[in-house]
Amino acid sequence: MLKKFISKNAGKLLLGTIILYALFFSAISIWKYGNFLYNGLDLAIFNQVFFNTTNGNLFGLTIHPHSYLGDHFAPLILLLAPLYSIFNSAKFLLILQSLILALSVLPFYLIAKNIFKGNRQLALILSVVFLLNPILWNINLFDFHILPFAIFFLLFAFYFYQQKKFALFAVSLLLALSIREDVSLVVFMFGFLPFLKNKNWKNIRETIKTNLKWIIFPIAVSLLWFFAAMKIGSHFNPDSSYKFLIYYQWIGASENLMELIFNILKHPLKIIAHLFTFGNIGMIFALALPFAFLIFFSKKYLLLAVGPFIQIVLGAPGGGNFIFQSHYASLFIPALAISFLYGLKNFFEFRKAKINEYKNSDKLSGKNTLFKIIISDKAILLMFFIGSIIYSNLFLGPAIGIIKINSDSIKNKKYIYQQMISKIPPSASVVSTYSFLPNLSNREKIYSLHYVFLGKKQFSEQDYILSDDIDYYLINFSDIITYQLQMENSELYGSQYKTGDDRLRKYLKNYGIIEVIGDTILFKKDYQSDKNLIEIFNKENFNLNNKFISIQANLDNKILFLGYEKNEQEVFNNFASMGNHQLGRHYSFLWQPLKNLDKNYQLKIDIINNSDEIVWQKIYPLAYGIYPTSEWKKDEIIQTDYWFLIPEKFLNEKYNLQISLIDIKEGYVKLDRLKTVVDVIQDYEQIGAEIVLPIIKN
Repeated sequence: MLKKFISKNAGKLLLGTIILYALFFSAISIWKYGNFLYNGLDLAIFNQVFFNTTNGNLFGLTIHPHSYLGDHFAPLILLLAPLYSIFNSAKFLLILQSLILALSVLPFYLIAKNIFKGNRQLALILSVVFLLNPILWNINLFDFHILPFAIFFLLFAFYFYQQKKFALFAVSLLLALSIREDVSLVVFMFGFLPFLKNKNWKNIRETIKTNLKWIIFPIAVSLLWFFAAMKIGSHFNPDSSYKFLIYYQWIGASENLMELIFNILKHPLKIIAHLFTFGNIGMIFALALPFAFLIFFSKKYLLLAVGPFIQIVLGAPGGGNFIFQSHYASLFIPALAISFLYGLKNFFEFRKAKINEYKNSDKLSGKNTLFKIIISDKAILLMFFIGSIIYSNLFLGPAIGIIKINSDSIKNKKYIYQQMISKIPPSASVVSTYSFLPNLSNREKIYSLHYVFLGKKQFSEQDYILSDDIDYYLINFSDIITYQLQMENSELYGSQYKTGDDRLRKYLKNYGIIEVIGDTILFKKDYQSDKNLIEIFNKENFNLNNKFISIQANLDNKILFLGYEKNEQEVFNNFASMGNHQLGRHYSFLWQPLKNLDKNYQLKIDIINNSDEIVWQKIYPLAYGIYPTSEWKKDEIIQTDYWFLIPEKFLNEKYNLQISLIDIKEGYVKLDRLKTVVDVIQDYEQIGAEIVLPIIKN
């Protein structure tokens, strides 16, 4: 009865599944946006490109200081721009991304139905499995990108190839190409699909004769499109070259594609060593696991993924976690999905043949007994299949992150960020840090602070220079720690990182502080403020005023802590409207360098209880990274002011504040389960002893 119902209503059930997926991920995406959890830069970039395009500045972009065409050739943006103009919001892009990924199951269902001889029930079940794929979820939640649209068009192209509908096949491939130039790598391989039917090479001439247009069209159009896109990208890139060739400079200096190919052929051993890495092998495992490894029962259709695979593994970073956690997996999904379906069909045939073989042989015995039991037992196979899906969702995707949402900390950040953004006029030009950019990107001029800090355009030797007419700087200074983890030891950015503070001081020189909440500060051009983040005094003329409490602490003969001032005035009272209150406390610290330093130390604050146990911790950039310790001079005394946000439950006699300086030795940035970029500090060295201070109580 159930089978009959599913088979009869498969279309309606598929539509319901599509709607459910689209609504679910649209809701999560909008929630992420509202809580400022999109900090991967790309949502901001695309939203500004769409905003400028709909306002007449086609592909206009200031976050990267050139047209978006200097990044990627994506004419699909022009087709989507009229839709965007109706809603004019980054939220629309997030909904659109969820919708196109949900709709990708439609061609998948049609392909499955063809492969399994019209079995609607099985096609529907497999479609649900497709939408439960954690890699698809990762793509959905990692910012907004045009690339996921390729899944929809490439799967439809394959379906029309199955149906031998050439016109629709060609249109699907052209729409896929309009997404980005590297989609050409997949489209090119479509030209080799007719040869996969040959069991030997004797029929190759006949294959070419009967399938000429199916072979020539994808090969020719993809080559023309790819080289045209490279030319267009080079024209709009200020360096007059395709900017992403930088990923392959480890092979040898390459100004163009032909030089890159020559370098690859010139260094075969170097290439082989780069291919066989843990990251590449782990990436293959992660891509195959959600499909229960059935893709390897139809390896020939993985041909469609050869181009993207080479593109990724030959890049300097190679494969790794980031590929299957981000949009870069989009070009693998069509090949994986098609191989999964044919692989399952082949597995069914393999299992049937093996069972018949076992029936015609003696009773189970010998070294293959376990294999025979597994192949024969449907329950074991089903458990393995379901187990692969559950395991991959738990450990490769965002499922746990969706379930475990730390609502208090997220709400607090949301409140702070909303307060800050509300003070910036909609048309004002703004420089900002990662988390604010998407929510500020509906404007003509928006800039990313990390480029200001670096002083170089992306993948370029050209200077990144801002005009002097920027209205506001909105900075979460935690990003200074992120810059350190991203850039300090980078071969590409290391030298620029060392001088980033010089540029920061230069650009903030004529800006005053409007608002400070924790480590988030809003600056306005020529604003007269009563707040200072840093003050520098000459040691010879300095007198400690009577408001400061003297606590001298020698920190490894590098820095002398002279004391602090506590401001009894409670700040951020408006936080009382929130569930888990966070109240601001203003501290001024005095530091004296005992020698010139070559390291940039950071400030770690801990809340400790009466048993000296750390119950809460946060790391701030010392002197906000504007005047780091590598700039401090022996004849100076430096005052740094902080407005710490401390959870209200710690503001009583049971707790104290403990500060210390640390030297971050090792760390990195990663995507958390919600596909938000977070800092990971693996190792640090403490400079001197901790300094225990009383908390300014309620």
